[in-house]
Amino acid sequence: MNRIRGLLMTVAAALLAAACSSVGYVPQSADVPLISHEGDVRVAGYLGSNGALGFTASAGLTDHIAAQLHVGSAITQNALDYQHVAVGYYLSSNHFGLEAYAGMAHGFTDNYDRGTDVSEWTRFLKGSYLMPFAQVDAGMKDLGRYQIAFGVALKGGLMLPKMTERRVDEAGNVTDCRSYGRSSSDFIFEPQAFVRFGNERLKWNVHAGWTTSSTFADPHFLLSTGVTFCFGD
Repeated sequence: MNRIRGLLMTVAAALLAAACSSVGYVPQSADVPLISHEGDVRVAGYLGSNGALGFTASAGLTDHIAAQLHVGSAITQNALDYQHVAVGYYLSSNHFGLEAYAGMAHGFTDNYDRGTDVSEWTRFLKGSYLMPFAQVDAGMKDLGRYQIAFGVALKGGLMLPKMTERRVDEAGNVTDCRSYGRSSSDFIFEPQAFVRFGNERLKWNVHAGWTTSSTFADPHFLLSTGVTFCFGD
């Protein structure tokens, strides 16, 4: 029991450290809806291991066109907010779904962490960004008594920042200051897998994903869980 308790404490500490890193982008747990038909509406809420709380609304507008709105915010000591809107094309059979979305995201960060070098004791990153992105979802759905669904999603986006980074030493002196304009673009890549189960109206979700980029997002594993409410016939 003590070994299990120690392992859980170690994992929790690692997740907290990841959530507090000085990055400009917080990994997202946006829903992978696998829309079935026109009028299929899904509203989902998630809590991520990085402290991010997110809500997603997705809807089938026609037999093949869908739309999605997502809002998310980190509930740690650092301010990390994210929103996106997207339009997609979907194909659906009885037990298989395929979707492709294109959209625009906007985010804000006011974040800091402790540096390892005394001359760069604390790093502050503040500003906003735009991110055009594309995402492809595929999976099986509505399997068995518990309406089981599982699948994968691949998301890629080009982050266009407008941020300022300051490095402050232990005495509070600014040792470095950098500005990042829209031309300082950064590619974000986020693959994820999910499983979902429940009944026709209420489903439980578990997502596992990975986020990486070259500048504004440290390699980051994200585990999230939440519920989806389903509306429409």
